[in-house]
Amino acid sequence: MEFDFLNFQPLSQKLLTQFFDLKYVFFKSLVNFFFNSISSIQAPKN
Repeated sequence: MEFDFLNFQPLSQKLLTQFFDLKYVFFKSLVNFFFNSISSIQAPKN
């Protein structure tokens, strides 16, 4: 059975880009949260 790469590729490309967008947004918010907690810990208490 021949696999149809020409029809499959745009779909997989779309899924991959959506997946990486989700991971990127999640990772960015995680890093932001991490740096915020570190800076709030290291901030001098007035």
